[in-house]
Amino acid sequence: LILPVLYGADAARRLPVNVTFGPNINLSVQRWSPKVAQRETTIAVNPRNPSNLVAGAIDAVPRQNDRSCSFSYTMDGGLTWKLGGGVPLEANSDMSGDPALAADADGNFYYAYLREDKSLSKFDVLVAKSTDGGRTFPTFSAVARTVSTPTFASMNDKDFIGVDTGAASPFRGTIYVTWTELYGDATADFYRINVATSRDGGATWSAPQHLSPSVGASTEWVIGSVPVVAPDGT
Repeated sequence: LILPVLYGADAARRLPVNVTFGPNINLSVQRWSPKVAQRETTIAVNPRNPSNLVAGAIDAVPRQNDRSCSFSYTMDGGLTWKLGGGVPLEANSDMSGDPALAADADGNFYYAYLREDKSLSKFDVLVAKSTDGGRTFPTFSAVARTVSTPTFASMNDKDFIGVDTGAASPFRGTIYVTWTELYGDATADFYRINVATSRDGGATWSAPQHLSPSVGASTEWVIGSVPVVAPDGT
């Protein structure tokens, strides 16, 4: 085994760096329970203020229901956190899951999540927006709805979100939400990954585009997509 000898700046970059961590801070409202068995944590940083971060998770937030996506925020780089509450839902009996956070270049935070109704027959992809550093997420828009007709049905799962913050990108500010769609008819079910975009700060969304081939649900899944944007907008 022959190792290269590093000099100057290259050597300095490879030197061990002493890193210290503060105490762990519990952002969960409730301890583990069968109703809140998965946390599915997510976090994003404000590009305009790196000391401002927002974290999200599935939790028993103080709502009428007992399983929803919560959010907490910090303004001092994570030294202290405050619980903001739960994401907005369309009915008090709704639940939510699959939390995913991202921030745009102006410091707005976007929270994608899966809205589940009480009967577990609707799984809609929603995105809530915060303009105050993650203190509140008062408004939301629908990216994808559950579809149910006599000949076709679809439902959504495992959303994630990314935002173009590149200063040189021609698509700066575009928000990308991806998710897995389960769809089919009376004869067969299929999976595919979709993407929708917003170019007006999450107010409206494009029709979904299909990113992956459809695969038979009885033999294969496609799930867990993560949109990432390069500095040039790719």
